[in-house]
Amino acid sequence: MTSSILENRRIRTISIVGNGPVSQADAAHIDKADLVLRFNGASSCGAAGQRIDVLMLNRARVYMSKRINPVALHRASEVWVNDIRENGQVDWLFERECKPYYLGFGPVTKAREHLKKFDAFATSKPTSGASIIAEFLDRFPCAEIHLFGFTHQGAQSTHDWDAERHWIEQLCGEGRIANT
Repeated sequence: MTSSILENRRIRTISIVGNGPVSQADAAHIDKADLVLRFNGASSCGAAGQRIDVLMLNRARVYMSKRINPVALHRASEVWVNDIRENGQVDWLFERECKPYYLGFGPVTKAREHLKKFDAFATSKPTSGASIIAEFLDRFPCAEIHLFGFTHQGAQSTHDWDAERHWIEQLCGEGRIANT
């Protein structure tokens, strides 16, 4: 994974903010991390913390400007897409030019390997959350990773929510991440 925001930067703490409810009480904890990543529409940005270094989209072709929190897009240093460029490019209707980084299949493949241990069904696609957690565990093995707004549920039947929940519980039990 190449990214200019990660170059020459010491990452000791990471806040990963999911799409679930996030308490305003967590705002200071989120914002003090060395790296703050939020997903998709980033609806909690501004309400639960002000910082966002990376806005991560699950697939570029799904997102139009009206679905993304404009505050988040404006504040994000980078936009990462958990897909390949050939599957669709980011199409922003915002004035700000964004230079997306397409992560390819590496993070998804890493997450899938972890989820196999929890008997994930063969056709499941790891969420962007599981994918970036797997990537960060590999890339920053000594970093403190804090999760906010991860409910492990959703309408998409393509994700194995139970397997992801069990994996996160294991990681919390091992002290590798904290699920706030």
